Amino acid sequence: MFKDTGAGIKFEFDWISSNGVAGPELSATWAALYIHVGESTITRVLDQRSKTIRDMVFVPLYPLAEWLVSNWWFLLYEFENPVKENDRAFDRRHSLRFGREGYGYPDLQIVSSGHLVRLVWNRDQPSWFRHECVEQGWTLIDRESWYASCADLIDCVIARLHEFDIHDTLLEQDWSAVQQADEEEFEFCKTAAGLGLDPYAMEDDSLKSVLRLGETLKGVALEEAAAALSPEDIDTGITDVQHAVENAKRNHLGLERLAPVVYRASDFRMVIFAGQSGSETVVVDAREASLWKTSNPWREGCALAREFREALELDNDPLPTWCAIAHALGEPVEQLELATRPVSFGSAILMEGVITRNRDENIGFALSGERDESRRFLFCRALADILTSPDTDTVLTRARSWRQQLGRAFAAEFLAPAPAIRKRISTDVILEDDIGPLAREFGVSPFVIRHQIDNHEIARVWSDARSQW
Repeated sequence: MFKDTGAGIKFEFDWISSNGVAGPELSATWAALYIHVGESTITRVLDQRSKTIRDMVFVPLYPLAEWLVSNWWFLLYEFENPVKENDRAFDRRHSLRFGREGYGYPDLQIVSSGHLVRLVWNRDQPSWFRHECVEQGWTLIDRESWYASCADLIDCVIARLHEFDIHDTLLEQDWSAVQQADEEEFEFCKTAAGLGLDPYAMEDDSLKSVLRLGETLKGVALEEAAAALSPEDIDTGITDVQHAVENAKRNHLGLERLAPVVYRASDFRMVIFAGQSGSETVVVDAREASLWKTSNPWREGCALAREFREALELDNDPLPTWCAIAHALGEPVEQLELATRPVSFGSAILMEGVITRNRDENIGFALSGERDESRRFLFCRALADILTSPDTDTVLTRARSWRQQLGRAFAAEFLAPAPAIRKRISTDVILEDDIGPLAREFGVSPFVIRHQIDNHEIARVWSDARSQW
């Protein structure tokens, strides 16, 4: 069950006697551990011996702290992508069940998507435990909150070890290395971890490749590209991205109707669009518009698309062609089609686009979509990046970062607004065969229409397969 609590994770523990547990680090840090996420206590277990439910597990905290530090950069800066979905090595870096070392920690997965971290906890009954984890759910929490909670836990474990005159453990050495990283090392570790490489255990060739990637891209573009490039062949991927950037510099548009997004502060962002008249400016206070309020990137992308449509005075009209999009943005259709002509990303198969600025501050594009509908969708994802990051280069990828998810939601709602789809569906249940005609009318793929129908709970889609016995 999804619990969008907006709260962070909280580690509570009481130090208790270890009853003769071997190993000084384990014995010193034996505790009753409670892990809370919002209203959920994910350490709630069914004790099989007493047949009772309790909210804590009895474990040493040293292995937990050590696992967190060993995977620190991955937990904060490695995003998911389709290639990593079934990668056991990725699971080892992000799932606490691989750090249990035979103890009763819950099955908790931690994956960052940018400024948010997704936590997933599952019911679990490993054969060697005498308890069963009974809680199940997931939520999104702020990355800084995750950082602070874990850092507090690690510091407490190290302080506990010092009380027992246990110093200079591997945990303490690794934590010191993390904390003492300067700005340059910090960026290197972020990039390496984003690629899926351990920043403290790299071959020279990989190290040079990570440094080269950091010289090629900066900031947001670097963080997002690292999530999409293959760690086995970084150099080839970098070369392919460089060629795409060169193409983007030539494929540019003025987009004068899009004024930049201005960040006043972290809790106050103003979205400014040029009005349909060209001389009028529409200013939207993000707090009043409910934009950026939620932690869910899908909701934020939809909200941004609706505000943008309103500013362009589009109502809920479909934008099924390049001509319709060009008219809405005030750009010549020939120039729009030329600027978005398909570009190959070669071996970088998870890269889908580059958005950059050329010398005259026009915006350049390199988009991978071969079919018109795919490229229009990518272009609208690019619009979301321009609105939310007006002063920096960005990239479009197939990774599941917060930024990429927001862009996909924005593009879906901008091209195929949910109210317009709802207006065309008069029943609570539709057939899968009805999706194709809707997709053609809106100029998007059936996949986009299906997601809009499901996400906005417009109707239930009935497939022929369901009716077969």
